[in-house]
Amino acid sequence: MKLRMNHALNLGLCLLLACAAGFLWRRSGFWPLSHLSADPQPCLLCPARFEFDACELGETKICSYNITNTGNAPLQIKAVRKTCACIGIEIREGSDFISPALIQVPPGQAVEARTRIITTGHVGGSLSHRLLLETNDPQQPEVALEFHIKHILGGLNTFPAEVDFGVAGIGDVKTLHVQLFDSSKKKRTITGVSASNPLCAVKFIPDPANETSPHGQCLGQLEITASLNQAGSFNEKILIQLSDDQVYPMEIPVRAMVRDHGAFYPSHVILPRASSHGPSYQTKVMFRSLREKLASMQVLEYPPFCEVTVHQEADALQARIEIRVMPNRLPDQPEAKGLIVLEGTLASGMKIKREVTLTCRKPAEPNPEPASPSRK
Repeated sequence: MKLRMNHALNLGLCLLLACAAGFLWRRSGFWPLSHLSADPQPCLLCPARFEFDACELGETKICSYNITNTGNAPLQIKAVRKTCACIGIEIREGSDFISPALIQVPPGQAVEARTRIITTGHVGGSLSHRLLLETNDPQQPEVALEFHIKHILGGLNTFPAEVDFGVAGIGDVKTLHVQLFDSSKKKRTITGVSASNPLCAVKFIPDPANETSPHGQCLGQLEITASLNQAGSFNEKILIQLSDDQVYPMEIPVRAMVRDHGAFYPSHVILPRASSHGPSYQTKVMFRSLREKLASMQVLEYPPFCEVTVHQEADALQARIEIRVMPNRLPDQPEAKGLIVLEGTLASGMKIKREVTLTCRKPAEPNPEPASPSRK
């Protein structure tokens, strides 16, 4: 009885030591060295977590590590999924690093890899990214690599942090100034500024005094001018390059919502329309000013087969345009098209020219009724 109890205690102690050893190995930052299997299998070995205590805003950190195949079959990393487009895996090939679509590691060998991390976020905060490797390792089909920056220190700061021109009209030119402050311990200068779109011009105006404030040393200001000539969302970026090669160019978003000054409703008319009295060759369209009152509206051009009349109320935001097609003027073809061009003058004196497309289709001629048979 005593012998059985000793045997049970020894067996339990061995299991406890094995579990503790496995736990400590897992916490050591490396994946298992090998898998016990009769079939040839790859086995991935690489660090699982990278940590940095403190990095400046905009600073680039490079993590170098090896991806090792401790198995007895070729290892493949078929895809890399990432939590941010600013990180990825680069593999050494000769003297350069490349980003291949497929990473292959022969049995018992390793490849040198690196990951660049650009410090983004808010001063005083932290940053975490993750890479998910999809592999052909049957025991580890998906491996996570974690990258963590504990503290983000002050760097290049902009006030405001982004440029939003709000709602603007087509043809508007908007300008806004952005102050630049650098709280880095290094003495740095602005070496270049650029915009992602020629319609968004940027100019750096240095501060000759270089005064120091709670936000850091004042480097100067950016004068950002946007030419808004198309309706819709305006989303561009300003890039700021510093003299520090370790810092990735900083981006400032530039946004605006551009609206048309006025539009026709509808802008495409098809005649004739069906009515209770037969085909109707006349209709109405409305011109609405979306910004200010309409001072006047005139017709500049219209097809020869129609007549156009403008009805406008004083100090109104809209005008009514009546279109009447003259069937006897229609060309001898199944369908006729034309443009009606009108020009409106807003209360501010701005002139806007808009078009209405007119399509006129000849109605089908009724088939003649068959003659009734005569009675004999």
